[in-house]
Amino acid sequence: NQLLTTLQEPYRYTWKIAVWSDGVHTLEARVAQSKHVFKSETRIITLDRTAPKIVDRKPLPNATNVWLADSIEIEFSEAINKDSVTPYNIVLSDGQGQDLDISTELIDTRVVVSLKETPVLPTTLYLSLPELSDIAGNVFEQTSWSCSVPSWHRLGSSFNVDSSQDASEASMSLDLNGN
Repeated sequence: NQLLTTLQEPYRYTWKIAVWSDGVHTLEARVAQSKHVFKSETRIITLDRTAPKIVDRKPLPNATNVWLADSIEIEFSEAINKDSVTPYNIVLSDGQGQDLDISTELIDTRVVVSLKETPVLPTTLYLSLPELSDIAGNVFEQTSWSCSVPSWHRLGSSFNVDSSQDASEASMSLDLNGN
């Protein structure tokens, strides 16, 4: 409990928050008249002047051999304003500089970006986050990074372990989920 001020008429107070730390603060007004003390409802105020930071991302910057079917995930240090998570505020482009059609989803402090189209492979994907903000309106410092997507993935050694069998017409396909 800390006294902010004692008011005189006209009984108004402007709370100067610059000297207060970020975090949760509880406010309550008290009026003393004669022997009686009257209290207002308690108000919980959260001060937040800190922009969100990336705490984890997938794939990592400059990752290679990235699976195109995997989503891009960015984990932030705090909640992100849902109105700032749109395909217009998150830009994914290919190695030719073409913006790709994407969908975005916000799950708590995590933003998930998924491709809605397949770029020409192999390519480098460039992700840019130009205008994200937290729920207090603090704007995320713009960042971007890239990763490489090959036209095919090395899956290890030969599929055919028996060299006596013909593998000239072997094939492999992916389902709609990239499996």
